Amino acid sequence: MKKIKGVIDFYEKDLREVFENSKINGDGTEENPYTVKDGLALPERLRIFKSDLYIVFENQKFDYITFSRCQNIVFKNCSFILFELHGSSHLSLDSCSIKILELTGVNNCNFERCTFKNLRNYMSYNNSFKACELTEILKGALTRSAIDLGSFIEIIHYLLAILVISLISTVSMMFVGFLDFLFVIVIGIVLIAFLIVERFLKRAQTTEENRLPNKIID
Repeated sequence: MKKIKGVIDFYEKDLREVFENSKINGDGTEENPYTVKDGLALPERLRIFKSDLYIVFENQKFDYITFSRCQNIVFKNCSFILFELHGSSHLSLDSCSIKILELTGVNNCNFERCTFKNLRNYMSYNNSFKACELTEILKGALTRSAIDLGSFIEIIHYLLAILVISLISTVSMMFVGFLDFLFVIVIGIVLIAFLIVERFLKRAQTTEENRLPNKIID
């Protein structure tokens, strides 16, 4: 299969145009997905952005491929040197060989009977790996609880709250008595403790309901 040199970026309209010009079967719907088999010229590095088209790739060999904010794509018996998913969901890979798999902000994707030599997992959750060849280290990375940006923002908020209370306390000690100073400190500690507990309980509920860990099924 011929390889096109360089990097090519595709959006949904570009994919549809390529598939239609290449006489690819299907129309991109759930009932009739585009089915890409041998014969389609592909770039050495392909980047696909914001596509909701239903696509099935079969028996394809990719060097480097990246999906950003995509869904509804299936790969069967394909091989990749580098396969990157960013902010994507509802992709499925069956019997694929991947040298490097990178997941960033990915959820609800299924991998079955796939092999990986190297896997990088960042802030991804509720993905399924069934009968895949993974090392113990990769399993640990996959089953680790998801950490999202909101957690870091909350930590910054708490640090800012502590800083503000410290400044108020310093000013209070300069102009009021020791008991008033101690009262400000106690109120500040109680307030921060309340915020932490409240946010912890809310996040625990969200994690339980919406952020299931990645699943590894033997």
